[in-house]
Amino acid sequence: MKNVECVRPQGAFYAFPDVSAYYNNNQDMTSSFKLCQYLLENYGVALVPGSAYGMDQHVRLSFAVSPVTLAKALDRVQAGLQSLAH
Repeated sequence: MKNVECVRPQGAFYAFPDVSAYYNNNQDMTSSFKLCQYLLENYGVALVPGSAYGMDQHVRLSFAVSPVTLAKALDRVQAGLQSLAH
């Protein structure tokens, strides 16, 4: 995804992408909590704020689901992030 950095997970079932490029914009997006809340309320996808792990620039994304479900969720995350870039 554009402007999202993520280290490839090493045996875990979650990823921890840096989404901070989408903070401080017209939506007053200033934290991982606000971003996760926005994506849940507007795009129906649940992520865990990185602030819970001491890294507010990241979100935690579990991919312990079917490939079809994961693809749908990632499409929603991408659409939500793109909406913030405008």
